[in-house]
Amino acid sequence: MLHLLIDENFDQRILRGLRLVVPLLDYIVVQETKLKGLRDPHLLAWAAENQRILVTHDVNTIPRYASERVRASESQPTLVWRDCHSRWTWRSGKRLKNSQR
Repeated sequence: MLHLLIDENFDQRILRGLRLVVPLLDYIVVQETKLKGLRDPHLLAWAAENQRILVTHDVNTIPRYASERVRASESQPTLVWRDCHSRWTWRSGKRLKNSQR
């Protein structure tokens, strides 16, 4: 089972589509919790501590903060993000994969 943390900027239409395909999807939407407004480094730390996959469209700051966590040998959550060119990317630790799908 995937345990997702849906970032505030994530397109809710995609989440609705995921829920249609995976009805028992385990997810938390950031803006519906006390995590709303949390700065990115703290959000990454929370995701790592709670073993959640962070799903986001934030390609400007999240990858940079995630890299800082790796360099500092801090636990790293898996990240999934989608850029404006419809590319999905996931990162777990030091691995990085891109998909054109």
